[in-house]
Amino acid sequence: MKDIWNRVHKVTTRLLGRLDVLGIGKSVAKVEATHKTLKDCMICKDDMLKRYRDDLQQAKLKYKEANNMFTQVIDHLPDMVWAKDMDGRYIMANKAFMVNFCYGMTWDELKGKTDAEIAAEFKARVGDVNHTFGETCANSDVIVKDTEKARRFLELGNINGKQMKLEVHKSPVYNLEGTLYAICGVGRDITEMHDELMEAIDASDACFGREGREFLKTIANKYEFKD
Repeated sequence: MKDIWNRVHKVTTRLLGRLDVLGIGKSVAKVEATHKTLKDCMICKDDMLKRYRDDLQQAKLKYKEANNMFTQVIDHLPDMVWAKDMDGRYIMANKAFMVNFCYGMTWDELKGKTDAEIAAEFKARVGDVNHTFGETCANSDVIVKDTEKARRFLELGNINGKQMKLEVHKSPVYNLEGTLYAICGVGRDITEMHDELMEAIDASDACFGREGREFLKTIANKYEFKD
């Protein structure tokens, strides 16, 4: 039996020696080292992914907070505020615009529509003659697009059967690359003030005469103001 074990030992020793000669032992060591390196890389990757997810979550939270603050600020304004993309589709509007101009339409109902599309809806609701506003304001968008400069306009028309006169400020909006991508507008209802101005001009006949009165009316009703 002892002879048998001695022979096995000799054979095993020769075999291990041959394996070392072939470099298999070193290869095994390299594989083990590579495995450890890969394991370390996986741990590093998991840490990086966790940091990325945390940073992304923080960025989303900051965006939501900023958007929430922006929405609350513009909804607090009594003036109407809106923005349209280069195709004339609404991409933003505040509460005053949706309540006073859009008959209480929600943002989901307004989003992505053009002036022509919402005007058709309003006319169907209150009648053609009772809603005439928005039929010419697209022209002022074109002026701002072509000049890429802020402009001020007098825009008017019927809203639910009553004439509304707005002093409208429009300006171009650029993205981070400096490309024009939207037109924003702010509208203030000056109906009462403008009507009083017209009455005052009519009553000034003795001071200015008929020609002077008509001249004042022309100035007061000018479509585009020059600042």
